[in-house]
Amino acid sequence: MNTNEEIVRAAIKIFSQKGMAATMKDVAHMAGVQENCLFKRFHSKDELILCVFRFFWELVLKEAVAIRDALMPVRLEDSVTLTCQFMLREKDLVRAFYSCHVSPKNNFSTKEVFALWEEIEKLEQATWQILDDVVAKKQAAGEIMDKIKPSIIRQMLAGLYTYMLYRELFLDSEGEAEGLIESLKNVVQQFFRP
Repeated sequence: MNTNEEIVRAAIKIFSQKGMAATMKDVAHMAGVQENCLFKRFHSKDELILCVFRFFWELVLKEAVAIRDALMPVRLEDSVTLTCQFMLREKDLVRAFYSCHVSPKNNFSTKEVFALWEEIEKLEQATWQILDDVVAKKQAAGEIMDKIKPSIIRQMLAGLYTYMLYRELFLDSEGEAEGLIESLKNVVQQFFRP
């Protein structure tokens, strides 16, 4: 019998291909389970999408911790390489994340789904806090400009990553990843250095 994680991974694959047009029947087929079994585990498409989002943020948080731990002796622009490599390694997951939209949390029909949404928000906030802490430490060490709040620098980096994602994931521009990573590193070096 397929585990919830196997079903979520199947959902990631199908959502990365079809976005919101994917149906629960598509997910069941991809996972190799009957549709009624799928609905016993995930009561709605929104709940399944939120499980994909939770899976995404769990991986991103784990990656942020790894980047934080790796960055202490190295340069901030190296985080670009680490982050981009993660995004490329998890292409289907990132594509599914950016392709799917869910209802606002106040429209969720069950307490379980609402609780899942709150769990996702906590994972997201923990991730942002780790990245803000990395930037603050680099600022304190004089490695990057200190006149801008860490959260603003993080948001600017997120914008750069979004550009890279759009180019690499949605345009399927194979082979451009290394050039994009180098371009992003150059922007970080030139813009964020004191």
